[in-house]
Amino acid sequence: MRPGLTIGEFAQVTHLSVRTLRRYHERGLLEPAVVDPDSGYRYYTSEQIPAAQVELAVTVHSGPHDDIDVTYGRLGAYITGHALAIDGPVHETYLRGPRDDPDPNSWRTEIGWPIFRVAPG
Repeated sequence: MRPGLTIGEFAQVTHLSVRTLRRYHERGLLEPAVVDPDSGYRYYTSEQIPAAQVELAVTVHSGPHDDIDVTYGRLGAYITGHALAIDGPVHETYLRGPRDDPDPNSWRTEIGWPIFRVAPG
């Protein structure tokens, strides 16, 4: 007996792609209920469906972190300019950082905020 919905079934129910669900798992945004230790297959429960339907506003900051606040400001302006509001903590993912390359100009940081619409649009 399976421990829940397969990633493909969960993708169909939530209208997300399998690729997106894998990215959410990798970034800790939506953990599967069970990951089979032998096969690596991800399984989800029906209780996780609402959490999967949260939208993210995402941008990528390139370069040193000295001016990352400018990128946050631009993302915040986009969110408020599109009648959106923040619905949780920010998530930073270091796509390439100091551990990968000592040259700050090569660093790339993905910034994502869970959002929701505050006005019809």
